[in-house]
Amino acid sequence: MSSWNITIQVRAPCGNQTPAPPRVKKVQKTTRVAELEKRLNQLASQLSSAQGTSFPNTSSQAASSPAPVAPSCFGHLFPADSQASAAPPPLAPVTPSASVSDESASSPSASAGISLWPDPLQAAAMLEDFKREKAALFPFVVIPPGMSEATLRVQRPFLWKGIMVCQRFFDGTGQITAGRELLTEISRASFIEPLKSLDVLQSLQLAISWLHYCLNGFQLTNMLFLCRSLCIALRLTRDAAGPHDSAALERMRAYAGCYFLNSLIFTTEKLPDAFMNTSYLDTCCSVLQAKMEYESDLHLVHLVGIQKLAQSISLTLDGNNIALQSTRLPPTMIVDAFREQLDSYQANLPPRLQNDQTIRIRVIVAQALLHEIALLESSVMTLPDRISLLWRLLELVTTYMKVRFIGSDVYRPKTICIMTGDFIFCGQIAMKLASLRIPGWDTGRAREKLELERWIGAQKDELEEITAVRARSLWTAELQAKGLSPVVMDPFQKLVISLRGFAILLAKEMEKSAPLTPPEEPVEVVPPGYDESMPELDIDMSIFDDFHLTQIDFLTPDGLTTPPWGY
Repeated sequence: MSSWNITIQVRAPCGNQTPAPPRVKKVQKTTRVAELEKRLNQLASQLSSAQGTSFPNTSSQAASSPAPVAPSCFGHLFPADSQASAAPPPLAPVTPSASVSDESASSPSASAGISLWPDPLQAAAMLEDFKREKAALFPFVVIPPGMSEATLRVQRPFLWKGIMVCQRFFDGTGQITAGRELLTEISRASFIEPLKSLDVLQSLQLAISWLHYCLNGFQLTNMLFLCRSLCIALRLTRDAAGPHDSAALERMRAYAGCYFLNSLIFTTEKLPDAFMNTSYLDTCCSVLQAKMEYESDLHLVHLVGIQKLAQSISLTLDGNNIALQSTRLPPTMIVDAFREQLDSYQANLPPRLQNDQTIRIRVIVAQALLHEIALLESSVMTLPDRISLLWRLLELVTTYMKVRFIGSDVYRPKTICIMTGDFIFCGQIAMKLASLRIPGWDTGRAREKLELERWIGAQKDELEEITAVRARSLWTAELQAKGLSPVVMDPFQKLVISLRGFAILLAKEMEKSAPLTPPEEPVEVVPPGYDESMPELDIDMSIFDDFHLTQIDFLTPDGLTTPPWGY
């Protein structure tokens, strides 16, 4: 049979062939979004019908209105207005007026008609307290002398809320709740509904300065770099050429504050890649010092000056610095050069700033960064020079402890909260000095001079005092009594646990470096403040490589490292 016939037969229709059954139509599955929309429509219809039956007319509603509620005994904290219990307004873009008046719908206090923020009378008193006790500690944010509380609340709502959060330091749950809402609004103004305003940057700087104990290393790093990105977004460097009016000077202070906070952390953390460029910073300091709009500007200039010097020391003596490794200058010559700069800085301080505790501590930390080169095992300096630098380093650590704790008053702080991290930095150095074993170094004498147990006890007592006061606040007790706020663990309690872990680590290191004892005479080292209920901590000295960015969780057991809020 030919191929032509085969083709004809194949193409010929077949009478016995049955048609194929129709395909089953694919049932369209309902998506999750569609289900939610359907459910939402049902709830909306039910709600509209319920409102129609519940509120037939306004006259009957007025006739059956309940009697007025008696004023609360906490009137100074809970204003007796009906604003908080009113229906929440529709979601609107972030504006200065809306930011203060509109409270978060998720706030436990808002759902019960209790205002999270103080009334005007209480806020005015808190603002005056802030100006009197804390404003001078952070001169990078200045409230104009003639600006009232009402004007500040309306024109600079983020700064107003930042000050209110700072002033609730002794209100544990209240400050945590207000701080969470403030950070939420800052995030919203930065990403969700952007608000290009210097007000946002200033409030963020206050939050970093005074809420540092509530932040872990991840949060702190992100917030510091958010400050830097806001400086770029606000184009703060455009004021170099002038005119240098009051608004331009305020932007320069904000830029200098961003540098100060970043250098405060990253110099002792020894992260040169995170350092900020100081070229425009020099212009800011020169202009602020020349204009001297406020007396605090002189304080600002000298704070920036010592931090620039500390950053230069940290960058020069960095172990990965190729220029330092290839230089032929001996380390002692580099140390002497920086010593001269530090001495010159102190000599040029105005008389009224020579006893300023913030500047004194910053100078001590800069000197410790310089003399810390003697702890490097790869140091090429001679043994006598190294021993001399080690004893000087020990003196600096003990001087810091005395400046930090002698005469300290938790009710009148002398530094911003974020500077408490210097205690961990100096504690790290002290532990290395107490466990160091090189020829000519008297470890026993070093431990006696360091008095680590004394200073650990002083820090522990201070934290416990703060924790006790924060737990007794009226706002916290009222919310918890009504079940409106979860009972969270105060971050200061976590810091106390961290300090106990620090003491355990210290005892273990002392035991390792102590002379060996005969097997039949075991010696049990009990650290100060040891709590038998604490879990055993198997900690290595390498944890200190990230000490400054994890002040909450670098020594805390698992399960206690979560901050009161998470982002």
